[in-house]
Amino acid sequence: MASSLVRKLLFLAAVVYTLGIAVGSLIPPVGLLNQPFRFMDKLLHLGAYFGLTLLWIACWVYWQWRFFDATVKKRLKRIMLITAILASCYGIIIEVLQGTMTSYRTLDHWDVLANTTGVTLAILLCSLFINKLERLKLDY
Repeated sequence: MASSLVRKLLFLAAVVYTLGIAVGSLIPPVGLLNQPFRFMDKLLHLGAYFGLTLLWIACWVYWQWRFFDATVKKRLKRIMLITAILASCYGIIIEVLQGTMTSYRTLDHWDVLANTTGVTLAILLCSLFINKLERLKLDY
């Protein structure tokens, strides 16, 4: 019962986080980001997509596997790849929407690079710990 609630809350958190990125990316920019330190904007993009990728991977892992075995490791790699592709595409779509649907934001290729870098770093982090999952057994 508790694990079912955790799965639902994790999924809800992933959906809300994803929508939060869209809303935050499409509303008028906050004064803080208009400061001379435009580098901060790229770090925010990197962090947002790092978190997005980790959250969705955690969501799918928690939803699909009750125990860890050899086939799970293979499926986890596939889930990580699919999540990376979807998160990167989502970042590109948001950037295109900024350039086409708003007058106060523009499509920025550096933002796309920052988003993709965040996704890549999340995948690398997950890859580093993939063997550690076997010890956790993921049974609940």
